[in-house]
Amino acid sequence: MARKMFTQEQVRVMAENPYTLHVSTTQITFTNVFKEEFWRRYQEGDTSRTIMYDLGYDPEVLGRNRLSGIQNVVCKQAVSAKGFHERPQRMRGEGSAGGGDTTTQAQLRQMQHRLKYLEQEVQFLRKH
Repeated sequence: MARKMFTQEQVRVMAENPYTLHVSTTQITFTNVFKEEFWRRYQEGDTSRTIMYDLGYDPEVLGRNRLSGIQNVVCKQAVSAKGFHERPQRMRGEGSAGGGDTTTQAQLRQMQHRLKYLEQEVQFLRKH
């Protein structure tokens, strides 16, 4: 079965969601705050579709296979010794010759990610 690709508009919308760590036309990864909330709600009996919708994602855009994959990843990480973790995404051209000032670009991306994460953490703490 061919992988369902996201449109540029879908990528833009999902990238604006504070729970999104990284999104491209072929994949999406989520923050630890997302995984913690997903896991909490999943244990309470909510379905993956309901959780994703409530956290600002369109289950139809993600598709059944991705929903199943997201559920599997969250459940595996929840019970693993490492717990939830965010896998850093390697950007195209990162570390390659002629790719510009990748050190500055990487630092900027890292700071933007850290800011986004801290904003999510504040939002999460306000809810609890």
